[in-house]
Amino acid sequence: MSIRTNRLASALRAGLCLVIGAALAAPPANAQRNEGVDITGDVSDRDNTRVAGTVYDHEGTPMTNVNIWVVNHDAPANRQRTRTRKTGAYLARNLAPLLEEFNLEGINLRLTFEKDGYRSVETTIGVARNALGAVHPILWPQGQDPGAEGIYAVLTGRITTPDGKPARGATLEVGAPESPEMSVEAEVAKDGTYEVLLWDAPRILRLDVEAPGEEAFSQEISLSEQERPDLVQVATYDIALGGG
Repeated sequence: MSIRTNRLASALRAGLCLVIGAALAAPPANAQRNEGVDITGDVSDRDNTRVAGTVYDHEGTPMTNVNIWVVNHDAPANRQRTRTRKTGAYLARNLAPLLEEFNLEGINLRLTFEKDGYRSVETTIGVARNALGAVHPILWPQGQDPGAEGIYAVLTGRITTPDGKPARGATLEVGAPESPEMSVEAEVAKDGTYEVLLWDAPRILRLDVEAPGEEAFSQEISLSEQERPDLVQVATYDIALGGG
C-alpha cells in the first residue's frame, strides 16, 4: 500500500476550499443563492460557477497537459476546454456561455479528461450557482484495467478551537487502526483548513489532532467504498477541538 501526500495547486490552498462530498448529485432545488449576487434576468450575468481539482495517474502522480472538456449535461450544444497545469491542477471557470435559463439554481456539468496513451474519464457533477465543485480523476494507461484494493480519497476540512477560531499551529495525522504502518501528516493552514491525499488507503481511518493549548483529539472515520477506480473521493471532516 502506498500513501502519497496531496499536491493540489496553490490556488486551491489560497481559498478555493473544497466543500462538496464525493456524491455526483444535481444541486437541490432549494439551493441557497449567493448573498450579494444578482441572479435575476440573464443567467450569464456575473456568474462565478467553477469546478476544480487535480488529475492523477494510476500511481498517484499529478499529470500535466491533460485536456478537459466541460459541457452543460442538460444542454450540451456548447463546450469549453481547459488543461491541467504543471502541478496537475485545473480550474474551469467563466462558464456563463454554458448556462441556460433553467440554470438559475445550479448546473449539471459533464467533464471529460483526455490524454494520449491513457483511458479517458467522463463524469457528471452538480454545482450550485456561483459555487465551486471538485473532481479529481485518475487516468489509467490504455490497455490496463482500472482497479484498486484500497481507496483513493482527498480529505479536506477545517480545525477550530472551542470558540470557533482557527486552530493555529495544529497538526493532523491520518492513520489506520488495522494498518499500524500507515501514517500521513496533513498540512494545516493558518485558517485551520487542511487537505491530504490518501492513495490505496483502507476504509477505516483514524484522525489525530494536536494544537497548542488544546486537548488532543482522536476520532475514527469511515470512507465510502470505491465505486469508481477512475475518480478520487472527496470527503470533508470539520474538527472542533474541545467539542466533546
